[in-house]
Amino acid sequence: DLHRRRHSFPTRRSSDLRTLDIEYDLENLVIYPNPSSGVFQLSNQVNWINSKISVYNQEGKQVYTGRISDQPIDLLFLGSGMYYLTVEKVNTLKVAKVIITK
Repeated sequence: DLHRRRHSFPTRRSSDLRTLDIEYDLENLVIYPNPSSGVFQLSNQVNWINSKISVYNQEGKQVYTGRISDQPIDLLFLGSGMYYLTVEKVNTLKVAKVIITK
């Protein structure tokens, strides 16, 4: 499948690897509105509550990390641009591009 890849990532012990399914197509995760001024919602957000969320800028620097709640994702503090949003839940990492316009 072109949209699903398996990757191994080192954990705290270098000899210990874990495998994550990375989905690039986000079939069951929709982020909206996109583009946005910085406030985003997730489709079926209740299913993602307490999942780890991270946001990276175009240079790959992590600019936000947190946990998903029942509230919208507030990224208003970020400037205009394209960002990569990742959501990790039970060994699955979902990646999406989000655009912030001011």
